[in-house]
Amino acid sequence: MREQLADFLRAIPQSNQNATFIHELVAEEQSDLAACAVGCAYFLKVWGLVSFDEDNRQIQATSQAAKYALNSLAEFIENDLSAIQDWKTRGVNRDVEAGPFQNGATFLALLDAYRLHAQKDPKPSRQ
Repeated sequence: MREQLADFLRAIPQSNQNATFIHELVAEEQSDLAACAVGCAYFLKVWGLVSFDEDNRQIQATSQAAKYALNSLAEFIENDLSAIQDWKTRGVNRDVEAGPFQNGATFLALLDAYRLHAQKDPKPSRQ
C-alpha cells in the first residue's frame, strides 16, 4: 500500500495542468486505494497542497512548490520516514534553530496557534 500511495502523490497534476479525477490516478482494481486516496486528498487540502473538488473528486497541486512537497511526501511514505521523530517530549522546545519539527509538542503548538487564530469558536486540541 505504501508504494501505491506514493505513486498517487506523484501522479497528482501540477498547478499548470488540468485537475484530474482521483479514480484516474488509481488502478480500477484497487478500490481500497481509491478510498484511501480520497481521504488523503482531504488531508492534503488541509495543508493547502492541493485543490480538491469534493463533488467531482478532482485534484491538482496548488502550486509548483506544492507539487514538490507532494513528491517529497511520496518519498517519506515510500521510504518509511517520519518528519517528527519525537512525540513523547512534553513542553515546547524553545530552540529556534531546531525548527518546528524538533518534537511533536513544538509542532502542535505552532499548528494550534494558527488554527486558533483562523477558526471561529475553536475547540481546544487537548480534550
